[in-house]
Amino acid sequence: MAKDTRRKHREKIYNSGDVSSYSETRQSEAGGISGDSSGSAVNCRNTGDVSAASDLSSAYSGGICGAISGSSASIANSRNSGTVFASGDANSEAGGIAGSASGTIESCSNSGKISAYSSDSSAFSCEAGGIYGYGSGSVADCFNTGNVSAACLLSANNARAGGIAGFNYTSRPSAITNCYSTGNVSAYNAVPYISVYYYYPYAGGIYGGYSSSSALACSNCVVLSSQITAENSLDPDHARRYIIGYNGTKSNNLAIIGISGNATDDADRRISYAEARSQATYAALGWDFTNTWIMLPGYDYPQLRN
Repeated sequence: MAKDTRRKHREKIYNSGDVSSYSETRQSEAGGISGDSSGSAVNCRNTGDVSAASDLSSAYSGGICGAISGSSASIANSRNSGTVFASGDANSEAGGIAGSASGTIESCSNSGKISAYSSDSSAFSCEAGGIYGYGSGSVADCFNTGNVSAACLLSANNARAGGIAGFNYTSRPSAITNCYSTGNVSAYNAVPYISVYYYYPYAGGIYGGYSSSSALACSNCVVLSSQITAENSLDPDHARRYIIGYNGTKSNNLAIIGISGNATDDADRRISYAEARSQATYAALGWDFTNTWIMLPGYDYPQLRN
């Protein structure tokens, strides 16, 4: 989809075709429904693969929107199952719902593979998230089942990946609540940056990292990943964890037993496979099974009613 800078409401739009955007010198945005939006998207679906690339600038790629901007921008009741990929010279941002988000995302899901990648030695950041890759957005009642990876192959800077979101870049308060992720998460920097934590690769089962310790709160979330890994990180206690890779506040978050990789345990409680498949586990966190969530036959974990 082409870039759309107008404030616009999009509802019940379905896309099954592949979408790609490329620019040699300028920023590139690609989304299954919209490349760039300051409006809203509701009840939208994308099954096509989405990719954005820029040789000399940033790339933003999302299953629904490449980027949503503005505090009133929103995406709700939408789903993506397509592969999402972003590769830029400056920033590479990929998300199952939005590559970059500064609004709100509610009751959305992603099952596609999400990747942010750069092979440029001057790349500043590569961020990937099951719901959004980069921004300051708030996320509620969402889930991700796709694998998430961020890799800076020739740079020491800023590979961040999270099962729900990759990186929060401002001190504007926002939150991730009532979400879960089953996808594997990995972040990789070609070489470790030894000066400050800010430039380490971050990997988290829910969130990769925050620029401010108080910027974003993560609560009532569940990590069901098989593996969480950050490579070439010099401080494992700060860069790779089950819930949050680096910084941020958290409360009442759970992680399943048996997670492999090199992440450390920062969950409030570990749960068994049987607990992970029980509605009671999520209801105890305050999840709404009357209006928002439902347990369905044939699915191990909660599904959205939308």
